[in-house]
Amino acid sequence: MNNGDERKNVYCEIGFLDEYAQAKPKSIAPDDIRLIRWIETFQFISRSNLHFDISLSDLNNRRKENEYLARLWKKSSGGLCGLECDWNGILQLQEQGITTDEMYSSVYLVCKKNCNQMKDFAKGQGVLLLDINSLLNEEKWYETREKTVSKTPKSFNPEKGETIVYAKPNSDRSYWKHFLAAKHNCNALSIIDGYLMKSEELIFNNLIPLLNVFLPTSLENDISFHISLITNYDKESNAEQIKSELKRNYQLIDGKLKEIRPQLNYKLGLFNMKGLLHDRHLLTNYLYVTSGAGFGLIAKDVKSDNPYFINRTKVDVLFPFSIANNSNAEYEYYSLCQEVKKVLQKEDRFLSEGDRHNRLFYQFEKTKY
Repeated sequence: MNNGDERKNVYCEIGFLDEYAQAKPKSIAPDDIRLIRWIETFQFISRSNLHFDISLSDLNNRRKENEYLARLWKKSSGGLCGLECDWNGILQLQEQGITTDEMYSSVYLVCKKNCNQMKDFAKGQGVLLLDINSLLNEEKWYETREKTVSKTPKSFNPEKGETIVYAKPNSDRSYWKHFLAAKHNCNALSIIDGYLMKSEELIFNNLIPLLNVFLPTSLENDISFHISLITNYDKESNAEQIKSELKRNYQLIDGKLKEIRPQLNYKLGLFNMKGLLHDRHLLTNYLYVTSGAGFGLIAKDVKSDNPYFINRTKVDVLFPFSIANNSNAEYEYYSLCQEVKKVLQKEDRFLSEGDRHNRLFYQFEKTKY
């Protein structure tokens, strides 16, 4: 599937693994939802690069008593997962701070006590902090959400929408309300869509509402939220035309972001992919969304100003825990990170406007600020 350099990094307190073992559901029914989530949690852990908060000698002793730790030890010996003892737990992390792109995109699995205590810290850093209760009780971490967005007449009735339910017709956020179920802590985002910035209408009716769903109000300690928007511009355009278009769209989006997130420190970059990337994706540190027809799905009727769908497509929303249910998704996510990084590193400067670095695409490297 992926080599050790492309596994998700998971910082796991030994207390989490103890509570995981204790939380094993008594039911053996194959359709028991808690049992399914409990199993998929271990599947995710066992294909990750694990970092424990105990010494190697302690881990070696504990594996004799904890069968799941013993299994992870065996898997690491076979190269199926990584296993290191190189951190001191989430409480120490708060004191030391996060310093690498890799740690900003890692999953933190901690004991219940520390999870409750450190929720605000995790939110302020934009990192995913979970305990066994949140994993077993919250649907979003496991469900592969397949949403079909249908093309409808201009007389679209909000109450009968197949997928998107509108709270208020002119509310940006309500256009993409179904994504709110997938809202989570994150600190970086990228949208790859060749057509999403073709017009101001597409930007205001689709791009801005999407950003409005996922962007936090703010992050702590002047941490920047990284945003990379990657699109295609007309092949016939010359360098100056592309540069002018990028600059105009940058100013448009940047101005709107300052309105909807006045307290958020962010770094925004726009890029011309030059046909190098063809599919439509939305990525965060922890989320992988694909849309066959892209994200430019909403338009407004000129006369009534009511929204309506202009495309029919399926939108898949996957977290790392649900990726196991889609055999290609994990490989696609990691491959996409590498491909986009190459686009962002291109030397011909007219390809971009704004900031070129996004920690999302460097999460497999120990890049320090």
